[in-house]
Amino acid sequence: MPTSRDSFDRGGRRPLAAALILAGLMLFLLGVPASAQAPSGLIAAWGFDEGNGTVAGDGSGSGNAGSVSGAAWTTQGRFGNALVFDGATSRVTGPSITLGPAFTLMAWVLNPTRTAYETMITVGESRDFYLGSGKPTLWTGNADFPFGGAITDGVWHHVAVVSDGATLLAYLDGTPWGTLRTVALGAVSGPLQVGAWIWAGGNADYFAGTIDEVRVYNRALAQGEIETVMNLPVGPSNAAVVGQWSPVVSWPIAPVHMVLQRTGTVLIFNEANGGQSARLWDPATSAFTAVPTPSNIFCAGHTLLADGRSIVIGGQVNPCCYTGIVDTNLFDATTGAWARVADMAFPRWYPTATTLPDGRILAISGWTVPGQLADTPEIYDPALNVWRSLAGATLSNPMYSFMFVLPDGTVLNAGPDRQTRRLDVVAESWIDTGDSLISGHSAVMYQPGRVMKSGTHGDPDNPAPSADPRTVVIDMTQATPAWREVAPMAFPRAYHNLTILADGTVLATGGERTGQGNNVGQAVYEAELWNPATETWSTMARLQRPRLYHSGALLLPDGRVLMAGGNLGTYFEPDAEIYSPPYLFKGPRPAITTAPTTVAYGGGFFVETPDTANITGIALVRTGAPTHGFDQNQRYLSLSFATAPNGLDVTAPADTRVAPPGDYLLFILNANGVPSVGRFLQLVP
Repeated sequence: MPTSRDSFDRGGRRPLAAALILAGLMLFLLGVPASAQAPSGLIAAWGFDEGNGTVAGDGSGSGNAGSVSGAAWTTQGRFGNALVFDGATSRVTGPSITLGPAFTLMAWVLNPTRTAYETMITVGESRDFYLGSGKPTLWTGNADFPFGGAITDGVWHHVAVVSDGATLLAYLDGTPWGTLRTVALGAVSGPLQVGAWIWAGGNADYFAGTIDEVRVYNRALAQGEIETVMNLPVGPSNAAVVGQWSPVVSWPIAPVHMVLQRTGTVLIFNEANGGQSARLWDPATSAFTAVPTPSNIFCAGHTLLADGRSIVIGGQVNPCCYTGIVDTNLFDATTGAWARVADMAFPRWYPTATTLPDGRILAISGWTVPGQLADTPEIYDPALNVWRSLAGATLSNPMYSFMFVLPDGTVLNAGPDRQTRRLDVVAESWIDTGDSLISGHSAVMYQPGRVMKSGTHGDPDNPAPSADPRTVVIDMTQATPAWREVAPMAFPRAYHNLTILADGTVLATGGERTGQGNNVGQAVYEAELWNPATETWSTMARLQRPRLYHSGALLLPDGRVLMAGGNLGTYFEPDAEIYSPPYLFKGPRPAITTAPTTVAYGGGFFVETPDTANITGIALVRTGAPTHGFDQNQRYLSLSFATAPNGLDVTAPADTRVAPPGDYLLFILNANGVPSVGRFLQLVP
């Protein structure tokens, strides 16, 4: 190994003797993936999760894969696998890249053992980010710039150096480390290497220790961005194909119910504290706020009123189980207050709540007492605070029915049994729509009048011996609608969730291959993505925890999907993980500069965006309210639009039957299929 580094004139590097014991900062922030946060700046990202072989895949989407030479794979990485470097010959060599005057280099490192020069990341001969006797240091081609104290405590640390072209600053575990240096830098080009710096005819310095999660940005990251991405694993090299899951984070409860609020927070609750466990979770801060409920609302139905408040119908008699209650509760996220309003005529446990075209709420099914269904539908009028029973429409419907408002104003019940029927609320009558071919555990309306459902209905009290992967669709806008079978999922599932994404595709998450509800050994970890255009499924990235009975999935405003909970007996998952779909790894996101917060039906509205020329689609996604595998509120609408100076002229939905009044997420999508961050928009009559 060369020992002549000091003899090569690099500004007089000398051994550094400082020592500092530093506890690792382990703050988990639920943010979008690093490549989605800074897609225009991330030019290489090596997560070292391959676990074997000689190739380090590039998770940035830039194609800058590395060649692994001499380094040993380990399963004990900061996130997943990592590489152990021997300090003698091992390194990872990537292609030649150009690094501008502004850049960020970062990595997680463990147990550097050499006393002098520990090379972490280099670009060419004049950008060498190394540990000089433990101190984060950057060699710029003619001088060394050390920062802060030495890293000698033998635990994982995140190290980063940031240049804005005029100044340099290092960060240790997300915190500025040392003194800001005034250094004017230009662009450099050369091979990207990790664990080695090769210079002047074969001389070299190497790293002895473990390196993980290397990222190279062609821009200066702010401290907040560093704090976020350092606690997220580098996406797999095919994240643009299969997406990526965040690390699992512990929650105070295992949520059974989730409702997205117009404040961006998520209302969650389960059976804890007598069904009064409700909390608001803030995705921006990961903070939880207790909002105790007036009633035991475990196994209630819920949706959102036209004014954005949540309505929760029914629940169970304390302490447990199977017996419904007549309670109706409203929640206002802007104040954090609950209000008990008019009671239903029938107790309901496992009911479905549906927002109708006129803003009233339909209540369907649910047990009154064990084994006895509430067969008579009811409608709640929030303006008058009264319930009205639809005696003429009395009919036995399955608990947690899959209810969807159709473009003709009737309401489809698509399961979870095979018999399909639709309700004419005005005539108080049901219309038979035939056999759906499968029971299904979840269903979505992926375009107005078009419904897809998949899998096998799961009931822990009457478990099916096995699940199946079958998928069926129906187009209720046709003159004689009928269910037809399409390509199945790759995995048989019961207890799974279906979630409509910002681009109109449908994500299947969780579930098991049997009907028990808590058979962890038969859990399905792989997510799947359904394409409505081809009516086919593609396998996506794997969950990290089993998500079975009582788990839920919810589309967040930033286009990611929250997956949380799961419990039955000894199976208990008080935690969450967040999925970033492939569209978040396909380049820069379009931006909405301004958009209205309220829009009237049938009219036009203007969306200001700097990305006008590249927008190919605009969509509304109704905010979600999932429980027990089915989202009682979500639906997807594609909107017509025309380009205009500095933005888009958009046509609102024609009427309330196509899009019931209330809150939606507005997304614009570019030619790569990448959505903007969603904006809350309220449709008002």
